Amino acid sequence: MSSSPPVTYRINNAVFNSPVGIASSDKSPKPFHPIVGTRWDSDASLKFGLSFTEKGRAKLYIEGCPVVLSNRIVCAASNVISPPDEFVLELVSEANFRRLYKICWASSRDLVWTLNSAIEPANSVFLSPDNPDAPYNPRQLWYLEYQPL
Repeated sequence: MSSSPPVTYRINNAVFNSPVGIASSDKSPKPFHPIVGTRWDSDASLKFGLSFTEKGRAKLYIEGCPVVLSNRIVCAASNVISPPDEFVLELVSEANFRRLYKICWASSRDLVWTLNSAIEPANSVFLSPDNPDAPYNPRQLWYLEYQPL
């Protein structure tokens, strides 16, 4: 049985239509690059890869680097030996030809991928506790769009 290549998606912020990608330069001394969303870097979304495991969990990559959790910050590890963390994509709604998802860390479903601030055009992405009794924060909603290879 031949295996088909993993489907690649791009994930945009549903509120700002902001691509998700890497903003820090290659000269950064840190081993992790924060993932940010910015309205003006349309090329960043092309660097964002997503594939699904057999259990339906998502593995994310930025420029080929696996996405991991480090100190509650979602990062792309420049050391590609690091295994990617797994995330769960929960469909929230489907309207206006796009599907809105909540992105959770698979090991702790109450940690939700969200932005630091809704006002700034470029923000670090981090995992924050989810309050199931509160209405969804729109900053926690992301939509998936098929990105052909």
